[in-house]
Amino acid sequence: MKMKRIIWVGGTLVLLLLIAFTVLSVNGERMFRLRSSARKQWKAKALGEIVERIKDTRGLSNELTHLRAEMGTDVESGWIGTNLLVMTNGEWLLYRNKCVKEAEHIHDLFLARGSDGKWYYSTFHFCIGMSTLRGDMFGRSRPGSIAEFTQAYSAPEFDGHSDDGLKKTWPFKNWQTNLISQPRQ
Repeated sequence: MKMKRIIWVGGTLVLLLLIAFTVLSVNGERMFRLRSSARKQWKAKALGEIVERIKDTRGLSNELTHLRAEMGTDVESGWIGTNLLVMTNGEWLLYRNKCVKEAEHIHDLFLARGSDGKWYYSTFHFCIGMSTLRGDMFGRSRPGSIAEFTQAYSAPEFDGHSDDGLKKTWPFKNWQTNLISQPRQ
């Protein structure tokens, strides 16, 4: 009787340890994906590209002019340019986005510098070519402002260089409600 009890208790402990190990290894894998060296390298390169693009004021101005003209004819996606998003109030985000479908070893990452001079990041899955923003996906159309965009797509500010820009921002609890319930400006 005593031997059966020892085996039962020992077996239960082994099973609990296996469950704990599995949970920790799965969560550790996710954390590793967010802070992988490939993702850090992509982030550094993307931030440099954004800084260089901001310096090209003529090119940026030309693309803004082009997008503003296109917004009148293409309401669904005319606000989405080549790495540039224009809000209805005229604010813009110059961005780089990496979708996990483009490179499996790099988890989704969106980095942007706004016309307000601030840096933003998100792990929202915008998909390849920002296709999530095209049309009226998730019951939303073009955001009215940077503030509305960052709230809807879970894109907090960061300092533009630290690894804070690698942290998970999405999904969060009730994200679908957050996207759909944003007031229109």
